[in-house]
Amino acid sequence: MKSTGIIRRIDELGRIVIPKEIRQSLKINNGENIEIFIEEENIILSKYSNINNIKEICEKLIQTLNKFIKNIIIVCDTQNIIATNKPSFFNKGIQINHFIKNKEGIINSNAFIENNNNVYNYISYNITMNGDLKGILLYLKEDIIKTEEKLLLNSAATFLSKYLEE
Repeated sequence: MKSTGIIRRIDELGRIVIPKEIRQSLKINNGENIEIFIEEENIILSKYSNINNIKEICEKLIQTLNKFIKNIIIVCDTQNIIATNKPSFFNKGIQINHFIKNKEGIINSNAFIENNNNVYNYISYNITMNGDLKGILLYLKEDIIKTEEKLLLNSAATFLSKYLEE
């Protein structure tokens, strides 16, 4: 565990303030949830991801989609890849913010270039919970993305959004 050298006092209500520099470096925004763990005598704070809690469902959904569409499917929270049918993508730094352009979701382009210079068409659907953006479902394909694929992927993202809301 890396020491920051920052010391904070616990107030009378048991609260502490996480320094702005730490929140910025971890991309923790106001209003976001933090998960609290205890490990031996340490208190560990971790950025909470609703989508990460449904990782197993995301993996099964991708396996099911992969029976019908054989291209790259990725489910991300707003920072990390949660599940994909191409494990090599876990090691790649995808700039997820590039795909999260607006609250409505659908982004369609051909500008995604993988590290080994493959150029993909892509479509991105937002995954929301009670109107708040929680992640994206990203689809990459070297050819034109068909209407049927778009409908199937939109349904999958809608399913994940509804599942998070329950």
